[in-house]
Amino acid sequence: MLWILLTASLLFSHANEIARIEWSGNRGTLIAEGPRPMAAAAAELALRFGMYLSVEDPAYLHVNDKVDVTEQVARRPIDHRIFIPRTRRLEVPFEAKEDGWPANRIRLVDDLIEAANTALPFGYQLEVSGMPFSIVPRKTRNKKGEIIEVTPLLDQKVSIPPGRRKVFVSAGMLAEALSAQAGLRVSCCQSFVGGVPWGIEKADFSADDEPARDVLRRLIKLTPGRYI
Repeated sequence: MLWILLTASLLFSHANEIARIEWSGNRGTLIAEGPRPMAAAAAELALRFGMYLSVEDPAYLHVNDKVDVTEQVARRPIDHRIFIPRTRRLEVPFEAKEDGWPANRIRLVDDLIEAANTALPFGYQLEVSGMPFSIVPRKTRNKKGEIIEVTPLLDQKVSIPPGRRKVFVSAGMLAEALSAQAGLRVSCCQSFVGGVPWGIEKADFSADDEPARDVLRRLIKLTPGRYI
């Protein structure tokens, strides 16, 4: 179910997720709205200010945190329902320097996380053990509406046998390892990013009981270009 929800969410992302900055003198306000406002905000900060951030999705368990979009998405009759996260809006004011860049980029990220944790039940934290920094949800709301601690999917440790193979093949092995541990259908990664094939480069790669987050970072670094 998580895989279905996230896949449907990504299908909606370009049309329904909006992030922008509104200015008033030397003060800006980061505004992000959509099913995944944290992802939209991080993308805006990366594109506008070169800030290296990634955002991980929480588990959407409570009925008030998701929306049924089966009729809009399904192209044929299916025997299950398809959900996306419910649209949310975040606003984060910040001070800017004369050149229009944030006066304190770390403070801006901290304020973004605080705004999300005030508006949303997901308990985001900043993970700074590697680059890019990751905004990771460590809480969610269960089906009863109770806030519970959760272990993020990419905290799971995985192993990949040594070998020289295309990057996307190693990424698929990462997904298989996560699927086996979590009992979810995990898919990695998009075969095309912006219309360009992803992960077709060959590289020697292995992982030995490493957090999946770090393994994914290393895989991305093996491909040319910059990805959000």
